[in-house]
Amino acid sequence: MRQIKKVVPRRNFFLVLEFDNGEVRLFDVKPYLRGTLFEPLKDEGLFRQVEVEKDFGGLVWPNGADLCADMVYMHAEPVDVGAVA
Repeated sequence: MRQIKKVVPRRNFFLVLEFDNGEVRLFDVKPYLRGTLFEPLKDEGLFRQVEVEKDFGGLVWPNGADLCADMVYMHAEPVDVGAVA
């Protein structure tokens, strides 16, 4: 089971994520921006309030939206750390 250690929101609803195994991955949130909990994240101000949940290492937003670290890991693309610094 993966855990996210750090999240950095980027333009166009991307997140740069550092995982517990040291990998850095890029995750596109756009495909998930629908439904009662996730559609409000189209507001960039709310989207940028993403945090790592300290107990399970997933992603959470103040409106109650959350994403499991394992799911995010499977759908995120590995990136070169220097490319996102």
